[in-house]
Amino acid sequence: VKDVEAFTVGTVENVTEIRGSRNELFRVTAAFPNDTAGGELSQFLNVVFGNTSLKRGVSVANVTLSEELQENREMFPGPQFGIQGLRDILRVPEAPLLCTALKPMGRSAEEFGKMAYALAKGGIDIIKDD
Repeated sequence: VKDVEAFTVGTVENVTEIRGSRNELFRVTAAFPNDTAGGELSQFLNVVFGNTSLKRGVSVANVTLSEELQENREMFPGPQFGIQGLRDILRVPEAPLLCTALKPMGRSAEEFGKMAYALAKGGIDIIKDD
């Protein structure tokens, strides 16, 4: 287990109190090994934003990539379609594009389908499933 932790668990690099706020606020710098992302952008985003989005009072204010990740063209190849390509596929030339991620936790496939159907009928453009 200890061998795995070195590649999967982030480390706290710095903690600074934000003075002048009503509540106790801190800016925390955390670092994760490059291998945590497994060479996939979606996994990288999940590591950075996935767990913090579930924590009350915690937010990601900045992300700095290591030089190795900045130069990794396989992990960050750029958008496959681009905004114009998405607009063409979705046939939405000018209006804002609306997107949601469905979290089916504990729901049956039928319930999940009904949720997706209701969102589509309501005008959502893209539905990402988890």
